[in-house]
Amino acid sequence: MIQGRGLARLCWVVGCLWAAQGAVWAAEPGNTPSPGPDPHQLDDELPQIEAKAFATFARRRSQSLRVYVLEAKEYMPHVGRIVLLKRESANMMAFRVIKTYPDQQEFAARKVKEYEDRSSLPLGEAYMAIEKLKDVGMPATTEEDKKADAKDLKELEQENQSELPSVKDYDPDLDTGTSPPPVGAVDDESSDEEVDRDDSDLENLAADEVKPMDPDSQWLTGEFGMFKNTGSIGGTDTYVGGGARYGLTLGKMIFLASNKAQDALAVEAGAFLYKILGTSSETFTVMPVTVTGRYHINVTADLGLFFYFGINMNLVIENTGGTQNELTSLATTLPAGGGGITFRIGPKWHIRADIGIDMIGAGLMLRF
Repeated sequence: MIQGRGLARLCWVVGCLWAAQGAVWAAEPGNTPSPGPDPHQLDDELPQIEAKAFATFARRRSQSLRVYVLEAKEYMPHVGRIVLLKRESANMMAFRVIKTYPDQQEFAARKVKEYEDRSSLPLGEAYMAIEKLKDVGMPATTEEDKKADAKDLKELEQENQSELPSVKDYDPDLDTGTSPPPVGAVDDESSDEEVDRDDSDLENLAADEVKPMDPDSQWLTGEFGMFKNTGSIGGTDTYVGGGARYGLTLGKMIFLASNKAQDALAVEAGAFLYKILGTSSETFTVMPVTVTGRYHINVTADLGLFFYFGINMNLVIENTGGTQNELTSLATTLPAGGGGITFRIGPKWHIRADIGIDMIGAGLMLRF
């Protein structure tokens, strides 16, 4: 019985020693399993950046969908900087600014990153743009740092007897404090091939851009011609007179929207005067008032064709010796319709010719 108790006590002591040895091993540095980094601590350790936020939208894009022209009314980003477009909390697309157009309040940017498999951005939709200006609290890599890095890398290469990548003058991942890259620096994201492609996309974008041939929307015309009306004794006669027209464009590039041809819809109203001498002592002064709709086609910035249709109301504003039947015969409302041509002779001046069922005339037109 005593021997059994001694054996049990010995087993108990050995078990305690084994457990103690295991605890000592687990407490040694390097033997304790790592629980992994705290995600909240990682967020706190992320480098801080200085950024500028502004509203923008995409106006145009190249056929390759790589280069976009975006609005910059609130703020003009810097060439070489990265701009992230967001909508609410969602990242939409990231761009690198490659050219600015201060006069047009626009900038061109090349797509560098897509989010959620979004290959293109719709035009005209508003976004919040964020431009990274610089890192806060991260010093820039100096020349002394680069020399020391090169020396240490050479030492490691000799020890490891393996070829390691050479240190670049500028590295977009290491040189976090120099954004945009210094002049002459090599940037993996902006190689010569990428620059050539950017230039090509900008040329294609310029070629695809449709510039309005007629930037104005209103005009005044002084015109002389021959006007048709019912004769004072019946039939149809033509009378020589003159007057003015006013036109207003309602819409542009409705059916034709290219650099070769553009169209527009407009309304035009005019008032003219001519005098009729009767068979004896009768005289009549008639004022035709026309209201027409006009469809205009600009073949070039200088040459245009148009077609019109409306009504022509003849008002007798003065009568000497005429009878009531003659007045009634002249005061008619007739259809107006026909076509014409315009040709620019100055920055805002055009000559025009009209040929229609209501009149044939020519005049000088001022656009504004």
